[in-house]
Amino acid sequence: MDFAFKKLQQKLLKSDIQEIANALAYRNVGSVQKRIDAIVKSQNFSEWIHKNGGYDLKYTRMEFVKKLTEFLKIDSTLLELDFIAYNEHEDKLKREFQSYLFIYTGFKRNSEPIFALAMLSNKRYIYIDKEQTMVQSFPIKFAHAKALIEEHIRKTEGELSIWGKIKSYVWHYDEHHSITFSPNGSIEAFNASVDEPQAILKLKGVSI
Repeated sequence: MDFAFKKLQQKLLKSDIQEIANALAYRNVGSVQKRIDAIVKSQNFSEWIHKNGGYDLKYTRMEFVKKLTEFLKIDSTLLELDFIAYNEHEDKLKREFQSYLFIYTGFKRNSEPIFALAMLSNKRYIYIDKEQTMVQSFPIKFAHAKALIEEHIRKTEGELSIWGKIKSYVWHYDEHHSITFSPNGSIEAFNASVDEPQAILKLKGVSI
């Protein structure tokens, strides 16, 4: 929920950019226009902070939006509520398990260079957006995982480059539980033990 952000967007659409630039002591109107455009085009407060917040040498993102609310006479307590809601959302997001699909092929290394395996390791994982899983019920999460499998099989035609033919997909939906699917999307097992080795490159003992 946005308490002040929507009001800020609405008022900015009706405001004179030059007046705002003068009030905030900007010499370059273009800089102000760019930052205001980022606010207006954002879907919500959270998206603005993550993707479009921007910065310049004069104000941080938070300082800039606070200055705007002061100039446009928007209740500052509403902006504080936006900050509280955003921080609460971020805390929940950090605690949310990173759900993912591991694509199992039964790969056994022969002469494949470790560099190539490390570079292609990400091909064996499909990470699911935590913004979605945080608010979805289990049946919806389940349906989404199956849809991802169907889409992946269609795109890859069942072959995963250097890793070989796809045998199954292991959906880790929380820290301790998983469901194994066949390539056609049927359930094969619950909480099965599947080896998920990773190829890691190291430089002087540090993973890169």
